[in-house]
Amino acid sequence: MTLLTPSRLNAYLRGDRRGELRGYQLFKANHCATCHVGKNLDGQSFERMGLPADYFSVRGYTSAGQRSGKCYKESLDCHAFKTPMLRNVELTAPYFYDGRRAELHAAVRDMATYQVGRRLPQCAS
Repeated sequence: MTLLTPSRLNAYLRGDRRGELRGYQLFKANHCATCHVGKNLDGQSFERMGLPADYFSVRGYTSAGQRSGKCYKESLDCHAFKTPMLRNVELTAPYFYDGRRAELHAAVRDMATYQVGRRLPQCAS
């Protein structure tokens, strides 16, 4: 049995250079490929959320216990989450562990802000 996930990105990765070249270039230029790797564009590890900006305080979380029952005071894993797979990500809303984003464009902008320290422009759907 074969799982097929037809997409313009898959076509590009298979060699069809008419597809998603610009999007893939932006993905790499904004360091998304640092955490989202491999065929499924997922992570092989847990990554800390909010490296250059505090994702949690902006959302009103004041203690580690509000974020996760497995997070204890100053534990190093308090802000660490498994990097999610990006295959068919447009179909998996809402986004983030707490479901705070309903739109993919907003989630991508948040990730650039909180993980890379960059502001991405608004984009047309």
